[in-house]
Amino acid sequence: MMMMGHQRSYSLPRYTLSMKLGEGSFGCVYKAIDNYSGKVCAIKLLKHNVDLRNLPEVKILQEMKNHPNIVQLKQVFRENGVLGLVFEYMDCSLGKLIDDVNHSRQVFSEFKVRDCCFQILKGLDYMHKRGYFHRDLKPDNVLVARGGIIKIADLGSATMFKSDMLNTEYITTRWYRAPEVLTECKYGPAIDMWAMGAIMAELFLCQPLFAGTSATDQLYKICTVIGSPDPDDLSWLGADAENYEFPRFEEISFDNLRPHVSEDAFNLMTLLLSWNPSKRPTAAEALRHPFFKPCY
Repeated sequence: MMMMGHQRSYSLPRYTLSMKLGEGSFGCVYKAIDNYSGKVCAIKLLKHNVDLRNLPEVKILQEMKNHPNIVQLKQVFRENGVLGLVFEYMDCSLGKLIDDVNHSRQVFSEFKVRDCCFQILKGLDYMHKRGYFHRDLKPDNVLVARGGIIKIADLGSATMFKSDMLNTEYITTRWYRAPEVLTECKYGPAIDMWAMGAIMAELFLCQPLFAGTSATDQLYKICTVIGSPDPDDLSWLGADAENYEFPRFEEISFDNLRPHVSEDAFNLMTLLLSWNPSKRPTAAEALRHPFFKPCY
């Protein structure tokens, strides 16, 4: 049993909770010790009214079992009325790593950015090929372990792709939200690729590329960086394409942001951050981009 200050106390014979790592809509995540094996793990303790049947994350993680770039679900348990998910423990999030580098007034090398993006894309490719997409990809949902291992985590918003899927506003954290989500249009796995482009840029900048304060401001921020969309790139707006007005900006090159980033890196970011979802590369296509040639 572990008391968490003013937090609720839990009686878990097998696990000793040591530190709260985070909190989400379904419950809290704690660092813990498995008293049987002595190993460190992460446990998501679910709220009392959560039904496992309403948690697609469990089914999806079970299908993603053993991929090296997707966090592993080790066990689902119920002890003394507490329902929990046991995950492998990772040292920190990519978001925390970016903050630490930014505060130290340093930058990531292109080698490090390449390695991070390669591993995230490997996980996305595996997920997408099995018919699922993440829908909330961001640095805080990418975990890092000692040795530089990168794993996609927090699949609570992940779902199976359906061609007639309607937009849900809360899906995807705003700064990583694709234009088709911001404009409440139909969307698909390409929203993960937009988020991947934003994450890649953030690794170079050590700060978010599009830090909007609302959906409207987010679109404005996007236009100021990549320029306003051409009419040919607005097919995803459907019948609203002619009536929807975007802020007018000429195309602005990423060269103004990071002069020392390679041409291949700029090219891949530009492709991932395409207004038209159909022009964004899939995860498999992105992995074959020249930027990743040193990885093979």
